[in-house]
Amino acid sequence: MTTINELKEVILEMEKAAHEYEQEAREADTKADADFCEKIAGMYRIAAACCWEKLESQEAGDGWFRPEKGELPPDGETVIAIVSGSPADGTTLTGSYQTASYYGEDSAGWVVDEWPEWENPTVHCWQSAPEAPEEVKKKIQEIWDKIAAGEQV
Repeated sequence: MTTINELKEVILEMEKAAHEYEQEAREADTKADADFCEKIAGMYRIAAACCWEKLESQEAGDGWFRPEKGELPPDGETVIAIVSGSPADGTTLTGSYQTASYYGEDSAGWVVDEWPEWENPTVHCWQSAPEAPEEVKKKIQEIWDKIAAGEQV
């Protein structure tokens, strides 16, 4: 089995190869040779960057996504988020678990379900909310069906 350190060594070798191809591009006799070397160097750089990103997420291994790294949920998906800030006068949350959704397309950003009027909460990390148990889904559907039929709930 390959270890994390062995993977890091391979990634460093990719970066070294990219550097060598960049050097070859600077020393190339023709523009075509320089362009070819730059293209190969770019591919090595992209591959190394992708591998570093994947390796970092696997090293973290905690199942949480980090918005500061650009890891955002699909627009409108309800997630569990750990948030901090002041959602209302006299109220401060620090590392509070909340359900929230991210709306990047309409620039609303993060909306915390319990505090929908809260502007710009600090979301430290998030993960997908688990599916509700089938019996709970069934009960919720029964309630919605009664509401739709105009019955008292």
